[in-house]
Order: sequence, then structure tokens, then C-alpha cells
Amino acid sequence: MNLAPRLESLAAPIGRDAFLRDCWRKAVFHHPGTADRLGALLEALGSVDQAALLARSPNFAVLGLEGDADADARLSVPQAIEAYENRGATLYFRLGDDAPLGKWTEELADSLGEPPIGVTSLFAVRGRHGTRLHLDWNENFTIQVLGTKRWRVARTPNDFVENPVTNWAIGQPAPLHAHASRLPEKMPDDAPSYLLTPGSVLYVPRGFLHEVASVDDAESLSLNMSFPPSPWGVILSTLLGVRLLENPEWREAISGAFGSGWGREAFLARLPGMMAAFARDAAHVEGDLREMLDDPDKLARYLARRRYPRL
Repeated sequence: MNLAPRLESLAAPIGRDAFLRDCWRKAVFHHPGTADRLGALLEALGSVDQAALLARSPNFAVLGLEGDADADARLSVPQAIEAYENRGATLYFRLGDDAPLGKWTEELADSLGEPPIGVTSLFAVRGRHGTRLHLDWNENFTIQVLGTKRWRVARTPNDFVENPVTNWAIGQPAPLHAHASRLPEKMPDDAPSYLLTPGSVLYVPRGFLHEVASVDDAESLSLNMSFPPSPWGVILSTLLGVRLLENPEWREAISGAFGSGWGREAFLARLPGMMAAFARDAAHVEGDLREMLDDPDKLARYLARRRYPRL
């Protein structure tokens, strides 16, 4: 079966409904592949040449330079290719939203019931390099394009940060909202291993610990379609902020309440009335959310505020 953009294809052979019921945000999904499944994907990608892909990328990063486990260098395209070929670097490059594979991510988001804010990217690695133990705050689908990678993924979500809102890698300080005393020091012993060959599909839910390595000296290239979560707190606070800032009274700056507090008394006297007005505005957020779900223009305006905050 040739790969196609929508979830029905990526979740084969179990199908869309079974994937949403049993795997989505719950469990790892893996389907082994063969190179002949990649026809439509390779056609949409257009090239597997690293320099050509980097030149078309709106942004890219060079990760994991040898000798510096925390390297995240911003280099020119020739420098990035040199680091990849000779110094064990991993290349990460995003594809533009207008790229054909960007449309794959849009279609997958629609199948999953997600907003159209997925990220389409490629990872290139060679020489048995990879990524250390870490977790992502995104929901991630990976399709292996070239070479072979071995993934180890924990069977269950981590127990030190529920519903993470940042990425985290072993050795880093505790992420936001985490129990610092529970930070893992290694992959759980019972973590299964998944071998990805060209055409393989792997889904790793948000917050599942995993580590990845290329298994031989050949080039490895994988496509990643990732979806940042839409937490209730982000959606409701963004919608409320949009509503409040439409009123010039809410755009007024709080004056004198901090520091020496020369205006604190006036601020505190005004506070009850402002909070009553705040509650009235907050009561409209449910209606704003319902309208946003049905109106593409309102959804686009919401996403612009969320993606490019001004305050």
C-alpha cells in the first residue's frame, strides 16, 4: 500500500478509527515499511539531496556536533553540509507551509481534528549518530525515507511532568511544571525497540521518553509531521486576551501599583469593578470558542495571535 497524506494511510493496517481509539495520545504505533511505499512521498519531496533541501528550507539547525552534546549551531548551508558529512552532526530542517509535504501535514491535522498548525520537518543523520534520551511536547509522526534508524520508546508516558509544554532532554534542568525529584537518569529497562526502514511509520505521543540512533554508516533521512498541543489554558487565555484587548479600557496600563506603589491605593480601589467587568467578558469566551470552531477566518485570527504574541 502506497503512503498517502491522510490518517487512513499512515495508520494502516489498523485504520483511522482504531488508531484514534487505541493509539492517539495513548500509545506508540509502529508499522514496518518497504521502499516501494514511498512513491507519493518522494514525488512530493522532490529531492533527497541534503544541500538542495537545506537551500529550500525557511530555517534549519545543526544539532549534536561531536565534542559538544548540547550544540545547536546556526551555520551556512555549506558549513551545515560539512558538519553533517564530517563531524557527526544531525541536520534538522523545516519545510515551508507551501511545500507539497506541508499539505500532507495539513491533511493529517484535519484527519486528527487538530488545528492547522502542524510542523513538517526532515532529520538527516549518518554514521550511527542520533538523539539522546528526551521527550517532546508535540505529537509526532515519523516516516523513514532513507537508511535505517532504531528507536527506543517508553511504554507509557513519563511520570515527572504530566502534559508537558516544553521539550526536555536527559541532563537538562527540570522542565516547566515537573517534579524535579523524579527526573529519569536512563531509559526504562522494558522500553521496546522499533527498527525503521524506508517506508516505516512510527507515531510517538506527547511526553513519551525516547532515544534514536542510526544503525549503520549509511545516510538516514526521516520525515516528521508534528502537532503542538492545544491546551485548554492556551486556547481560553488567548481568546480571553483577544476579547479584552478589543476594549481600550483593558489596553490601559496599570499605573503606579508596583515598586514604590505611589498609585497602589487607587489601583486597589478600582480593582473590584475591573474584576466584575473581567468576569462579564470571560463569560463570553465559550461563545467565542464555538464560533472559532465553525469560522475559518476567526480560527486564522486566533492562530495568528497564538503563534505571534505581541505582549
